[in-house]
Amino acid sequence: VIEEHFRRSLGKDYKVEEPPVEPPRAASTPPDPNNVSITGSVDDHFAKALGDTWTKIKARKESVSSNKSTPPPSP
Repeated sequence: VIEEHFRRSLGKDYKVEEPPVEPPRAASTPPDPNNVSITGSVDDHFAKALGDTWTKIKARKESVSSNKSTPPPSP
């Protein structure tokens, strides 16, 4: 009964396999997964992510580095 239904609905070629349909390709090439684009600076990233905490960390780091570059007082 099912075979007869398909034969009547689809005609004589209902059992003939059609080639698989390939999805349309995009006009541009897909992005390369190994190619990374970086915008902005690391400092900008941490400032955005950590806010005031990043400002405090930078201030503390600058304070420590400035103390290291200053020679100790001579006796």
